Amino acid sequence: MKRILFILAIAVMAGGCNTVGLAGGTSTIGDEYTQGRGYEFSYKGHQYIRFVSFENWGVVHDPNCPCHHQVAQTLSEWDKLILAISYTESRWNPDAVGSNHDSGHLQLTGPYLSEINRIYKTDYTLEDAFDPETAIKLFTMMQEHYNKEHDIQNAIYHHNKAGYYRDAVMENMALVERYEAIRKILVDYGE
Repeated sequence: MKRILFILAIAVMAGGCNTVGLAGGTSTIGDEYTQGRGYEFSYKGHQYIRFVSFENWGVVHDPNCPCHHQVAQTLSEWDKLILAISYTESRWNPDAVGSNHDSGHLQLTGPYLSEINRIYKTDYTLEDAFDPETAIKLFTMMQEHYNKEHDIQNAIYHHNKAGYYRDAVMENMALVERYEAIRKILVDYGE
C-alpha cells in the first residue's frame, strides 16, 4: 500500500501531467482528478480506487475486487486435508506446543524442519511453525518433495505415520466438509 501511495504521490507532484502510469498502462485522469470522482486501477492482481477531493486524496481497496469473493469459493480437497490435519493436531491452535516440542497448529517437529532444511537448503526453526501461513508453507514444501501427486493418504502418512492417525484425520476431514457445506450456504444466503 505504501508503494501505491508513493507512486500516486510522484504522479501528483508531476503537476501538469494529465496521465498516471499504473499497473502496466497509462490512464487519463483529467477531470476525474479535479472533480473528485474515483479512478480505478489494478496493482498485483488487486483492484483499487483512487479518490481525490479538494481537501484529501488516497487509495482504497475496491470492494468489488475478486479477492473479496475468494471466501465464497469452495475449498479444494487439499485445503480440507490441511484443515483436518490442523484440527487433529491442535484444534486449529497456532500457539499449541506438544509434549515432544511439536509446534504450531500443524504440530511440526524439529526433525520435520531439519528434513525441510536439508532438502531445500533453508534454515527454518520451530519458531517458524507458530506462524500459520509459514506452517502451511512448510507442510506444502514437505509434500511437494515426498508426495508430488498430492495424494491424500500419502499426505497423511508423511505427516504422521501412527496407525490411528489416518482415521482421526479422515474423520476430521468429514467434519471440515460438513462445516464447509454450512459455510457455503451462509455465504450464498448473504449475497
